[in-house]
Amino acid sequence: TILENPLGFLNVRENPSADSQIVGTVYPSEIHPLISEQYEWYEIALEEGVTGWIASQYAVVSSN
Repeated sequence: TILENPLGFLNVRENPSADSQIVGTVYPSEIHPLISEQYEWYEIALEEGVTGWIASQYAVVSSN
């Protein structure tokens, strides 16, 4: 689940780096499937088979 943040949205990156290309945007309270984790980053699934990375501090993982 995406958490509230000062910008009101979160960029989804192609790779687990703040310098990586933006491939999408997610918003607080949205729920996206977790694919994998890498140091302080979560890889999530977006629509139409697109995946990308978000900083883990802006999301919480649940088992639901």
